[in-house]
Amino acid sequence: MAPKIRLVRNVASYGNSNTLVDASADANLANVNYQFFEKSYTATGAQEWIYLPDANAVGVMVTIASTGTCQVDVTMSPPDVVDGGTAVTLPWATGSITASAYAVIQGATAIRLTSSANGSGIKLSVRC
Repeated sequence: MAPKIRLVRNVASYGNSNTLVDASADANLANVNYQFFEKSYTATGAQEWIYLPDANAVGVMVTIASTGTCQVDVTMSPPDVVDGGTAVTLPWATGSITASAYAVIQGATAIRLTSSANGSGIKLSVRC
């Protein structure tokens, strides 16, 4: 099973982010709890799930460097169902994203980015 990206509200030190670790030195970049998560994507298709901490609101921003089309999939399925690959998903209310977008997501178990046409890069930023 792939490592999990888990967001939490209270971490050992404020500001714990996946961008603080050297991804080339840490192949298991995920099995750590983060308060902030940010990643650029250049591949098409569904990306990894980002597990949200609880039913409270989480800020999610998608920025598109130049061209690209994507959506943010949201699920309320239990984590074991998400892990098993059978989560029930819907795109967030923004729908298909072709320009930068921001939303607050509340009550979801996990989110992931799904890119259908990726030009010069799409960045997903999430904050608990």
